[in-house]
Amino acid sequence: MRAPEVQSALFPTARCPACEQAVLTYISIDDNGDERRRCVDCDADINDQLQWVSAADVEELGYQFGAPHKKSGCGGGGCGSCSR
Repeated sequence: MRAPEVQSALFPTARCPACEQAVLTYISIDDNGDERRRCVDCDADINDQLQWVSAADVEELGYQFGAPHKKSGCGGGGCGSCSR
């Protein structure tokens, strides 16, 4: 069950050219002090228009909220090195 604040929030997503799929994005500051939108999975620059989506839509992209599922192996979240 998602927390109420997560349930009602909207999250920035866009198509990542490197991942070739819709991903969550974040803002970073480059060396010139300018904001850059980046992919949370690979840190690639995102230039596509943002889509603001619900928590349920974020989960459909393969992300999850809360504690990680207890799985092992890469891709299952067991190695701790990937965000999905």
